[in-house]
Amino acid sequence: MKSFFIGILIVFTFAVFAHSQVLKASVTVQYGHLPTEEQNALSTFAEKIEQYFNGYDWVDDEFEYDVDCNIQVIVETVQKKTAEKIYKTQFLISSISG
Repeated sequence: MKSFFIGILIVFTFAVFAHSQVLKASVTVQYGHLPTEEQNALSTFAEKIEQYFNGYDWVDDEFEYDVDCNIQVIVETVQKKTAEKIYKTQFLISSISG
């Protein structure tokens, strides 16, 4: 029985590393209900998140395939505490890729 589990572990490990994945994220940010000043501060936030996920080298493999995903960021509130701002958000991440 022990060798069976070791065999399953080896097969699973090989399957995970046999095909590497490249993340292709599409990001949207909802902040339309916030004051104009806060909207201006968040205007490039979606682009920055997209650049991070899509530009990061998650794997170092020549046999890669793409994993498309959608990231939706909903900014609910912004609180100003002295010199810092605290954002209350929800992140919804979905993918139809296998």
